[in-house]
Amino acid sequence: MARPEFRRSQGVVPFGVGAIIDFPDESLMAAGLDAWTIEMQPEAAAYLKEATCLSEPRLQARLSHELGKDVSGLYMPPEAPELSARGFSGLNGPVITAHTPFVRFPNWHFCPRCRSMQYVPWNSPSNAKNEDLRCKNSKFRRQAKSNTQPCSALPLNRRPRLVPVRFIVACAHGHISDFPWSKWAHGDKKECGHEPGTLFLVSTGGAGLEGIKVECSKCGSYRTMKGAFNPSTFLESTGLSCSGERPWLGPQAQEPNCQDSVQVVQRGASNVYFPYVVSSILIPPYSETLHRILDNQSIWNEICDVLDNIRVNGEPVISANMFASKAKKYGIEAEVFAAAITEKYLHPEVWSGTAEQTESAYRYTERQAFLGPRPAPTERDEFDIKKTKISDYSYVVRDYFSEVVLIPRLRETRALVGFSRVTPYDGDLSRLAALSKKELSWLPAVSSNGEGIYLELSENKLSIWERTHSDIAERIDLINDKWARVCSERGTEFRPYSSRLLLAHTLSHLIIRQLSFDCGYDSSTLKERLYVSNDVDRNMCGILIYTAGGDSEGSLGGLVRQGESGNLETTILAAVKNAEFCASDPLCLESEGQGYYGLNLAACHACTLLPETACELGNRVLDRALIVGSEANPQGGYFSDLIHA
Repeated sequence: MARPEFRRSQGVVPFGVGAIIDFPDESLMAAGLDAWTIEMQPEAAAYLKEATCLSEPRLQARLSHELGKDVSGLYMPPEAPELSARGFSGLNGPVITAHTPFVRFPNWHFCPRCRSMQYVPWNSPSNAKNEDLRCKNSKFRRQAKSNTQPCSALPLNRRPRLVPVRFIVACAHGHISDFPWSKWAHGDKKECGHEPGTLFLVSTGGAGLEGIKVECSKCGSYRTMKGAFNPSTFLESTGLSCSGERPWLGPQAQEPNCQDSVQVVQRGASNVYFPYVVSSILIPPYSETLHRILDNQSIWNEICDVLDNIRVNGEPVISANMFASKAKKYGIEAEVFAAAITEKYLHPEVWSGTAEQTESAYRYTERQAFLGPRPAPTERDEFDIKKTKISDYSYVVRDYFSEVVLIPRLRETRALVGFSRVTPYDGDLSRLAALSKKELSWLPAVSSNGEGIYLELSENKLSIWERTHSDIAERIDLINDKWARVCSERGTEFRPYSSRLLLAHTLSHLIIRQLSFDCGYDSSTLKERLYVSNDVDRNMCGILIYTAGGDSEGSLGGLVRQGESGNLETTILAAVKNAEFCASDPLCLESEGQGYYGLNLAACHACTLLPETACELGNRVLDRALIVGSEANPQGGYFSDLIHA
């Protein structure tokens, strides 16, 4: 099935593979990569790959290292074909557009007229004439009035359209399946072998889940939904463990012997889908023209075909004359082009920069690009920086920051690696649900352009702040103790948070909230990227606030202008002063744990939290007391002296 009402960028975040999307009148799930056109139709794959390929070798190298397999390509969801008056029109020539595939989920639906429950197949198409989506029940839950016709007796166009049920079951490994309606209704009784149309979902008029009842009209068994969300009650009533179903990969894709307990969730709940997305900022030399050309998979494949066929004593022959015409086509000197081909072909690890792939090393490389020289004028299409002098700013900035870098142009690439359900991804790759049945060498990704501001906190100020206030460590310990318990329950590695990470993360949130007032950006269009490390050779504590969206917002210079001298001071001062008070104080400021597993201290929706798309850490690990001080120690905040100046 394919629907036209789907934005291309949504194919990765937030509605990537395995996500449930509520379209008008129906609920669909994004199908696995096996169902994408570049896998299903080999004859169209070459053209589609060229049209949707993203060049980001540094990200590909990192993903290859992290996943333990070769990630040779990143591809965007294809653009949908043109929509004509009669529907999708055909195209002449190479296929460069394609539908995005979906499966139907949940499969259980109910009729809003007669309340009967009916099962709709996973591959039932989306069209007005599809009888599967119209009620065909010929039975009544109770004796109806003599003049009342059952739904099946009505003309097709007058039959009610079936509505997807709200309740489904899922486990932390990403498996998901329909709620066992019959087992739940019959409880301890043996199922009566009910016929289609004998299960009904009705409202009792009660409050909450007690007001929703599933009933079998054949034997009279019924039960409300009260207690369904309690895992132990659900297990006791149904005796069911995780079925291992993966509907996004088709009906025969179950993973047997899943040991996780299942959790009843609502179809539109936020814990149904937690995508694991790895992002990267394109930086020199990978943003340079030569790299962009040779990192294009179709161009590189052509070059490799030539080199593989021309060898002397088994060694490849690479000369400027061999690729002179191709170099001329791209406006590059033949000798330079041949030298780059030699490096990429013979020393791919040097070309792609795969020497180190730890998270701190990866981000440190980006940080060095921000603080490094400006690219040449001809190489500023996708990355450009504007260095500033910290002395040009007032004390509001220069006393607390060591670097301010304006980034008029940047490109962010985000790749979907997998997803989890019920609980967010915690670093354990074995808990991620697969995007495809068979192992593929590519991942779905999306790229967008924008602008940003990089702020680096003063190392001298940080050191003094950490030495002076002993209560900082106590607050960090509160969070780390809770995080250690969470890691222990899940059986994952415990990695403690640092005071610098907490400080930088909270400051980033406060600045983004203030920027949404100062320069008109919606907070959901702004994002953060944290550059925090205590490694001796990669010591850093900085934040990148940037906008990178699929539309024009954020690419017109407004964010960069706000980072200039005279503007940035106003934003920083207002952000810090606003953090001093919260509508939920004193409860918020004195909190010893709130939010997800209590991993936030003085931080709530009223003062600090951002839209999920803007935050790197899922609105966790926040504490504005590190910014403005606590009730017990008003001078303990990094910016306390600014407030009380």
